[in-house]
Amino acid sequence: MIVITGAAGFIGSSLARWLNSESGRSDLLLCDQLGDDGSWANLRDLEFSDYVQATELLDWLSSDAAR
Repeated sequence: MIVITGAAGFIGSSLARWLNSESGRSDLLLCDQLGDDGSWANLRDLEFSDYVQATELLDWLSSDAAR
């Protein structure tokens, strides 16, 4: 699994899009702090395993979900 922080931003979403299309990877954990700014729209067309709010990342990584 590949963890991408800042996934809803330009660089993070571009990296995820490239991993989907060029590498065929969808085992992605996307992490960001989504708000009302509309950056969530950058995630619409992506294939990924899970999304975690930035404030929840450490808990997610130490949980059974990360295994």
